[in-house]
Amino acid sequence: MIRKKFSLSLILAALLMFSVSTNAQTKNISALVPVISLLLTESGEPISDIDAARFLAQTSFGPTQETIRALQNSSYEQWIDRQFAIPASSHLDFNRDVFNSVSNNGQAFDAPTHAWLLVGATAEDQLRQRMAFLWSEIFVISQETLGFGHRVFIDYYDELVDHSFDNFRDLLERITLNAAMGDYLSMDRNRKRNLDANPPVVRADENYAREVMQLFTIGLEELNLDGTAKLDSNGERIPTFTEQHVEEFAKVFTGFADGASFTAGNPVPVRGNPMQGYPEFHDQGSKALLNGLVLPPSQSPEKDLADALDNLFNHANTAPFICKQIIQKLVTSNPTPSYVRDCSNSFNNEQGSNRRGDIKRVLKTILLHQEARRGHETMPTTFGKIKEPLIHLVGVWRAMHIKKRTNFVAVHIGELSGFNQLPLLAPTVFNFFLPGFSPPGILANNQLLAPEAQLLSLTSIIQSSNNKYLFIDARPSDNPNSTATIELDSARFETLIPNDLRNPEEFIDRMDLLLMSGSMPPAMRTSLLKMHDQTQGYVPSTKYDVMTDILRLIATSPYSNIQR
Repeated sequence: MIRKKFSLSLILAALLMFSVSTNAQTKNISALVPVISLLLTESGEPISDIDAARFLAQTSFGPTQETIRALQNSSYEQWIDRQFAIPASSHLDFNRDVFNSVSNNGQAFDAPTHAWLLVGATAEDQLRQRMAFLWSEIFVISQETLGFGHRVFIDYYDELVDHSFDNFRDLLERITLNAAMGDYLSMDRNRKRNLDANPPVVRADENYAREVMQLFTIGLEELNLDGTAKLDSNGERIPTFTEQHVEEFAKVFTGFADGASFTAGNPVPVRGNPMQGYPEFHDQGSKALLNGLVLPPSQSPEKDLADALDNLFNHANTAPFICKQIIQKLVTSNPTPSYVRDCSNSFNNEQGSNRRGDIKRVLKTILLHQEARRGHETMPTTFGKIKEPLIHLVGVWRAMHIKKRTNFVAVHIGELSGFNQLPLLAPTVFNFFLPGFSPPGILANNQLLAPEAQLLSLTSIIQSSNNKYLFIDARPSDNPNSTATIELDSARFETLIPNDLRNPEEFIDRMDLLLMSGSMPPAMRTSLLKMHDQTQGYVPSTKYDVMTDILRLIATSPYSNIQR
């Protein structure tokens, strides 16, 4: 039993303590770390501003005044249903102007990031976009190791966008046959064993076989329905598969290739052209898979693949393994076993045409669950998560009402390097951070997870803080020759500006709601007011200076990096 008293939020905030910049106004930043005092409403009442902001922090890239009002005019479930119905925002369509200009300005490598930042900040289908980013961190491909141009990666991401709400079994097959994934995990043109070939094929490539089990479906250890580990009679964890299983699954994934033929070189993957099966290069023997399933010999490549994916999809581990990760990425790093079990039951449920693996049903279970809606009250010391750096940045931009300029110009990608995270640029197939990561110290000692903390280092904290400082500018751009990719929608942002910025309490409260879901500690609010008290020597040049200064201090505060 854990006996130590502590606050997870306070510990996570401590992990994020850093120097914002050398600006003199940040001297008192260390004073902004008292105990969190949340402003909460009673359950059963109409959706409050704060409850709406919390929900939208879990389901979008961040709340805005408009999305809070829209949610309050309906219900949580109605909002989710509307998000399911909104057409997908295409990253390719959004970035077509990039393709007309990148050939001569060297921006091709950055095009997926441009699209991601701007779609995430402005698209209406926010839940779909959040899910696509979530899937991209499970079904990882990366520009770090694939040498294709920008179009391949935007196409792959749009595949995730379009099918984010698909049944998990259908999504798994789409990803398996995706040519970009085939290149990344070497399933494309994977050959059966053939010692007579030149050069000889000693054994099928095992890369995809290993990762589809380890990362995409069942994980490394057998799980109970609630996500806890199963133990053998000696109290040891039980592996889900062996090296022999990897070899057998590798045989399944032979004989697939994109392009006109199996041997026609290695064309650039094109969306809408998944890998096809070529029987002459497919292992025709039997395959012994999981749970005693043996595929008979002489099946087609497509039949073997369908049977193997069914074998993984129907495995008892798949529901808790996938559900826990969705909860961790959207809601809280340490869901209770009962929360995971409820999600797993939803995943496994068969209801008429809504078969097992219904992601829409799973999302409703997760987002409407009592733990998601009231966990910050019932488990104040363990509920919550660190915001992923990119999600935090886009959330700030959404609160500021940024918009895309009419013509493409370069985003300052170099200034994002300190975030240790860019879309489709994970360093390995294991993503930017592991779902089971626990920082050494009090969290690890108390068996608590903080996956996103794996992105943090002293260097990255300082760099990302300073870069966020640079990215936040509350001035509408009136220069038609500006090289900024984004600018304020000044007409909308003006609605956030109080009449009297000599006393910016109203603006601070609005940013507290949009960026911190109303969780700003009283001492932090007091410090912000003192810093911007014009009767005490603070002299802004324009009204926008006041907002810029406040926004920068809130966005670089450790508290705004915590989602509760």
